[in-house]
Amino acid sequence: MREFEISCVLPDITGVINKVRIWDDIFRVQEVVTWILDKRYRFYSYKRGHKTYLKPRRTNYSGRLYLTTDSNDKRENNLDCLPSCSQFMDSILLVF
Repeated sequence: MREFEISCVLPDITGVINKVRIWDDIFRVQEVVTWILDKRYRFYSYKRGHKTYLKPRRTNYSGRLYLTTDSNDKRENNLDCLPSCSQFMDSILLVF
């Protein structure tokens, strides 16, 4: 199975991470979650210098799916350890 690194995140106006950068493109978190659940691809990030695979999880409140590096962590923004993609936005093609 192919693996891809998620290198930065884009939160929405409320601060919830809803897009991530993979290579030079930005994808919605929901799209990445679908690829993981369909077992098409695996995604990882580096957390404290270690390669950590991402897992989809559902919020208790809204049932919305999000990505986490720790399946026991209930924070939707578990990927806050990654930098914001906003600094790269001028050179990225947005994928909607």
